[in-house]
This record gives sequence, C-alpha cells and structure tokens, in this order.
Amino acid sequence: MACNIVRNKSGVQSVTAPNGQESNLYQDINSLPFIKGENDALVYHNKAQEYANDSYITDSNGEPVLMFRARSSQDEFGIFDKLVFTTSFEEAKAQDVNNRGIDIGFVKKKKGLVSVPRSGTQREFFRNTRNSALAMNKGGQLLSELSGQKTVVVTESMNDFKPLMRYNAAGDTANFEGFANELIGAGLVKDSKQNTSEVLENSDIVTSSDSIEVSDNELSPTSRELNVELNGEIVGSVQLNNFLDGTEALNLDLGNQAFPAQNARNTLELAFARTNKPVYSSLNLSTEETAVWDSLVQANVAEKMENGR
Repeated sequence: MACNIVRNKSGVQSVTAPNGQESNLYQDINSLPFIKGENDALVYHNKAQEYANDSYITDSNGEPVLMFRARSSQDEFGIFDKLVFTTSFEEAKAQDVNNRGIDIGFVKKKKGLVSVPRSGTQREFFRNTRNSALAMNKGGQLLSELSGQKTVVVTESMNDFKPLMRYNAAGDTANFEGFANELIGAGLVKDSKQNTSEVLENSDIVTSSDSIEVSDNELSPTSRELNVELNGEIVGSVQLNNFLDGTEALNLDLGNQAFPAQNARNTLELAFARTNKPVYSSLNLSTEETAVWDSLVQANVAEKMENGR
C-alpha cells in the first residue's frame, strides 16, 4: 500500500503512511525550521519511502524514523568510540558547537540491535544508555528511549546511516542554499532566497539582488555539464559522464580564485543533489582535485573505493 496525500485548496491536508495511519515521518520533516513549506516536506517524504523496510529502524507505521547527529561535537553521553543519533533536532543543533552541520537521515537496523528498557527520567535515560553503549559488543547496536521525549540509536559506523539531507545554519554545503550562503559570506552575494524543492527539481534559483543560476547542459546522450553562474559568470563547473549506477566527475573547475577548493567541493555536492545518484571521481586526479575529494571523505560525504576512486 502506497502513501496517500490528501490536498484541499489551502494545501496539504494530510499524508498517510503505507498502513493508512497519519504519517509521523511527514510531520517530523514538515516541522523542521528550514523546510520551506509543505511541498519541500513532500519531496523529502517521498524520497524517504525507499527506506521504509525492515532494513531500517522504523516507527509503528512502518516508515523510517528520522534521526539527527551533529557532525562537530561529542554526544551527551561521552561515548568516544561510537556514534549516537537522536530523534531530537533541537538537541543535535545544540551539540553542533563548531557549526559543521547536522546529518539528517535514517539508521540501518543491525541483526544484533538491542533495545534498552524505556527510561522515565533524564537521569535514568543517561545512565541506562551510557552503560549499555559502553558494554556494547563490536558490531552491535542499541536503541534507547526517554519516555515521551526522544529516542537515540548508538551504532559504530557512518555506514550504518543513510543521509536524507544535511543542515547547517550558516551554510549547508549539501544543498544549494549552503552554496549561496558561502558566496554571501565571501561578499559576492548580498542576499539569497531559494526553495529546497527547486534544487531537487532542477529549477533555476535567483537571488534578490544578485543572480545565481544552475545550468545543466547535455553534451551527449551519456554526458552533461553542470555550471553554477553568479551574475552570468561561471564560478563552479563539472562534467558528469554516465558511470556504473551514477556519474563520473570530470573537468572539475578549480580556476575560481576566491575559494577554488570550496567551490569545487560545493559543485560536487550540488551535482549529487541534482542527479540523486552516486558521483564518482576519475582515476587520474590532480593534487588539487585529490584534496577536494579527500575533504569530502573526511566530512563523511564520500567514501574511498578499492579501485582508487
């Protein structure tokens, strides 16, 4: 049974999960402060349905549970060798002390998942979660709930996590809003207004005073070129050729003198947001290109492959 969307003249009236109940996942997405309305929430909700299965931690409706993790700080439990994801966006935001952003997505469920008894108080929740996490065996995973407030999942690797989006109040480089904000920070753009769904649907985005456009040009049936233009001048560019289940990034533009590496990194992340498919590096990278890809690996946005990509 598919999800059902009921609309009226005022917009989205309700969204139901595959079991016919009102979708908690849609409500969670729509309540995020950076989601620009119901259409944006629907874009992400629809994308999330591919994770509505037993391979992921799901809610009572069978939809994946939306989880958050700050990328720059220690979690509240002081667990240094494991990763803690929470259902509380505000908590993750408070933990993002270095403004590196918040990963938002879904946690894969392991066979050895252990559910800690539900806690009634914050003190009990802290004690039960921390002690269970410290005692967790290699390859393990645990779920702990503070009654009526939040749930956390403790796991070992980012490979156990499937990202849906990333948030950063200052500049989310996983989507076009972050790219524009970086240009604002460099003094090149005075203001920026955009809708997240416009990025995902390949629409042009225009700022209020300066113009930023993303052009997606077909070079051949198997090749395309993605250009980011500021007031008609290209500030980021990459060629994408069909490769395996995604695209191979060629001719990555590192010529912008203002911030070449960051522009290149943002262009690659924007390429992923545009295509919604894996983006692979070429095998013959320059020193500068290698540095860009390595920075994506360090940020847990990319992974190195055995074949050198």
